[in-house]
Amino acid sequence: MYKYILIFFYLSATLFSFEISPITAVNLASLSYKTKYEIDQISKKQTLDINTTHAEDFIFFSSKDRLIVTFSGSKNVQNWHTNISIQESNFLDMLKVKVHGGFYREAQEAYEILKPEIKKSKKIIIIGHSLGGAVGQLFGALCLVASHKPIEIYSFGAPPVGNEEFVKIMKDVKHYRFRHPRDVIANINTFDRSLLQDKLNYVEKILPQEFYPLVRTLQIYVQRANYQYFGEEILVQSEQSNQQTPEELGILMLAKGIYYHLIYEYKKAVTQKYGS
Repeated sequence: MYKYILIFFYLSATLFSFEISPITAVNLASLSYKTKYEIDQISKKQTLDINTTHAEDFIFFSSKDRLIVTFSGSKNVQNWHTNISIQESNFLDMLKVKVHGGFYREAQEAYEILKPEIKKSKKIIIIGHSLGGAVGQLFGALCLVASHKPIEIYSFGAPPVGNEEFVKIMKDVKHYRFRHPRDVIANINTFDRSLLQDKLNYVEKILPQEFYPLVRTLQIYVQRANYQYFGEEILVQSEQSNQQTPEELGILMLAKGIYYHLIYEYKKAVTQKYGS
């Protein structure tokens, strides 16, 4: 499954306008969901020195003066606590710049750990799906303000993380924001919030229990968040499907929208768009 990681890493500069290929990026986003042991085994097979010291939250490695950091999506109780900790925080000492408090704390912790790597790298590439993409955006902002080094972000199905003033800070950052048209989280700002809340309250009762944390995250986000997206949106889809409109937001479509948020669907969609 991961034999393409190195191949696409070195071919990407000529095949795409990206620093690394979208297939490499989504594979690395998927890799971050695996256990430390599994990542270590893949790292040995690929002769790729992936640092897994903090594998519950992120993995990283350096190549050609580039630091590549992949943030994990939600895979434990603490991650879901981060998702629903949506109280606004000031970004650094900028009183007008408001960001998602839970994501911001995760980004700050990662930044403190990775300071030595950031200092010696000429460019920083950040990858993440869902929670990982959200934390990655804020980690990128911290790196930008502190180091002024080139930042490139690849996020898959990530929610917005900051207000309009935050978006202004990030206006020159390359952020490739991959979005599935049926992913309810990636499209959360397009729906009528009161309608979405009503549907979520019902869906919570009919979906399998393992989806409850995701539904709860959506409920909290709908109630309190008013953040904006930034970067270049790239539409990907694993089957022929149009953008889900607010009028279409039935119970079944919402349930499917949660399914389309999964990293598996993004891997399938990105592979379909950019090649096998």
